[in-house]
Amino acid sequence: MRKSLIIIFPDEWLSHSPTILNITKSLSDVFDIRIFAIDDGVFRNPSLCGEEYIFIRINKILSRFFLRKFRPLYDVIKANRLKKAVTASVKSHKVDIVIGVDSVGLWVAQQVFGKSHFLSLEVKKDCFFRSIDISHIESVVIQTEERYNYLFDKSRSHTFFIQNSPPFSKSTAVTKIPFQKKLIFFGMVHPNHGLYACLNTMELMVKSDEGYRLTLKGVISKERVRAFMMVRYRRLIENNIITIDEQYTNQDEIIPYLSSFDIGFCLYDFRLISKNDFNYITIPSGKLFNYYAAGVPVIGVDIPGLQSVREFQSGILLDNLSADAIKNAIIKISADYAFFSTNCLKAAEHFDFQKAVQPYKDFLSAE
Repeated sequence: MRKSLIIIFPDEWLSHSPTILNITKSLSDVFDIRIFAIDDGVFRNPSLCGEEYIFIRINKILSRFFLRKFRPLYDVIKANRLKKAVTASVKSHKVDIVIGVDSVGLWVAQQVFGKSHFLSLEVKKDCFFRSIDISHIESVVIQTEERYNYLFDKSRSHTFFIQNSPPFSKSTAVTKIPFQKKLIFFGMVHPNHGLYACLNTMELMVKSDEGYRLTLKGVISKERVRAFMMVRYRRLIENNIITIDEQYTNQDEIIPYLSSFDIGFCLYDFRLISKNDFNYITIPSGKLFNYYAAGVPVIGVDIPGLQSVREFQSGILLDNLSADAIKNAIIKISADYAFFSTNCLKAAEHFDFQKAVQPYKDFLSAE
């Protein structure tokens, strides 16, 4: 008889969380899985079809308000809504294995079940993490040792390092088309992620008529960001130099979609983010690994979480987000494009999700 497994995901962007979607897909041939997650109507969660997805609805306006003004209170609201939903479900569904995602998901899991497994996507020592019982964590999944050591004082026997990367297969690796000057800003369309630096670069490059185009692919974080772009960069948008694509792309379609582009951005603007934000500076962004699998060289910022770009020579890391610095990186990559693109595929093979997740799958299956 198949065991039942639940995942408690405490955020609104399940549809845009490759790690959770890939783990679910990988484990679905062994377990009956249900995922409890928050939905505020922003992140296209209805695109995820199936009885395994159980969404706890939260008013969009209230969620955006609390996120901006009272994030700790919002986390309390989410935690209690999740706890109530999971507790009700347990009355009619047997549960064999529980995975709590991040501090809030782990707190809920321990409140309802006592012991549980922990999957870390964002590292935070918030009030929820300080409230959990570390001795009741049955296993840990996290991206790197550096992030693990930030959360825990000592090593644990059942720890698995899994990057936010897609499965990779040599037989389906993308053969790149000739360089076409197509740039992609993928993921959350947010100023914190270097949005305006990219737009300013396009504004600079269009002056010399270099023929580059930029696509913004993802959810626009705030309406005021959209309004500002439509005014400040109106001419570039009207002339199709900048394209805004908010259509949801299923997980299996992301790599083919990205493969039609030449260079991808993976930026963080530390004028808007604290340089002491450990989560940001060590984060190995999911889009980075999607770029790799699509053979798309990367322009990123020089932070610990993106050092694989330097290690695999799969792109350029920048010390600053000036338009000139980004333009120079674009020109450097375009001058030796085959070299950078080939190295991306080497990185993708190294970080292959299926290879990384198999020991974790074997561990859970043996429980």
